Amino acid sequence: MREIVLDTETTGLDVEKGERIVEIACVVLQDRKLTGEEKQWYINPGKPVGSSFDIHGLSDDFLRDKPFFSSIMGSFLAFIGDSPLVIHHAAFDMAFLEHALREAGGPSLKRHQVIDTLELARSAFPNSRVSLDDLCQRFHIDLSSRRQGHGGLIDARLLARVYLSLLLRDQRRLLLDVEEGSFSVDSLPCGEDIQGKGFILKHPCQEERDAHAFMVKGLEGSLWKEFVNGR
Repeated sequence: MREIVLDTETTGLDVEKGERIVEIACVVLQDRKLTGEEKQWYINPGKPVGSSFDIHGLSDDFLRDKPFFSSIMGSFLAFIGDSPLVIHHAAFDMAFLEHALREAGGPSLKRHQVIDTLELARSAFPNSRVSLDDLCQRFHIDLSSRRQGHGGLIDARLLARVYLSLLLRDQRRLLLDVEEGSFSVDSLPCGEDIQGKGFILKHPCQEERDAHAFMVKGLEGSLWKEFVNGR
């Protein structure tokens, strides 16, 4: 199954007050695995970015020669196709996307295609903070790429990892993934054990992997290693 993790950057918070999209970024998942396929569009909003520059770092000068949404609409729709869209706080991004599509004479997006990770996180962690930053910290996902700003592609990459981590907390979906062989251990939160049906899946941290590799290297020439290698 192909899924698109999507994020937008805008000139402000309220599309009804004339704010517009300046960036759309997509990260592709296939069978709940990162594929490395990505797509990014910078868009001329037709108005000054104002104080939103402090968030995304996209200046009026940078965006001046970028295409308007109507020019990239075809490639955007072709890229996402019928794939489900994974969005954090989907109501915000969808409001901007739907408005841009209406202005450009395009079709409406199918609401059933949207997976809101904000709602998934609220269900998984009631009464907890569930911003993208908070979830990255919870799942031990490196946030260093976000220190210079909230670029759409940066956030989409982070959200993809958050989404995979959230799915692994859903017991039913985890068991389905393991049975179908489409589950990726690398998407597990570091050091977190997952209880399954008749098994416990352990995900060692990098420090544990390094310690194990060091230990095995020290066994060169030992009787134990010769025995397990069948010598």
